[in-house]
Amino acid sequence: MAYSVTLNGKKVSSDSPEWKAYSERTKHRFAEMCEARQAPGAKTDREFFKGVGHDPLRDNEMDEEVYSAHKAKAASMGMSIENKKYFGSLADGPLDMKAWRDDFGGVQKLAAEQGGTLDRRTMEVTYEEQEVEEKPYAVADCVIERLADEQIAENPDLAHSDRTELEETIRADVTPEDIE
Repeated sequence: MAYSVTLNGKKVSSDSPEWKAYSERTKHRFAEMCEARQAPGAKTDREFFKGVGHDPLRDNEMDEEVYSAHKAKAASMGMSIENKKYFGSLADGPLDMKAWRDDFGGVQKLAAEQGGTLDRRTMEVTYEEQEVEEKPYAVADCVIERLADEQIAENPDLAHSDRTELEETIRADVTPEDIE
């Protein structure tokens, strides 16, 4: 059954030699589109990210002081965080520059290295919950506080982080060897 199609502004039959020649010339594009899972001429992930123009201040993800600290650290390292999105769930700690990404591929790769996955619709990184092993010992609060003070002394950037969160991380990771 033939149908009418528009080719270069002119109506032709799907049985016409013009349409068949056009279809033959362009069918590789369709195969490429299916393989890449992206329409020809569509923006790449990187171009899309730049088009979004992500602004953590506008999106209320960071206050101005924290954003300025990130920007200053990036500048001191010869980097720029312009047109990048901050994925805090990928950060190893406060002011971790590798958490700033400008394309989905980079986020997916880093998330995979850390055991997570990126949801392309929400742009959130999720991790499978791991069973927490109960420790056969308890650690006193004063020991946790001392270890937190030691970590802050070694890495002053940690002083900008939430102290409670830092202490919870230490409590989860501390071993008897750390206490001595």
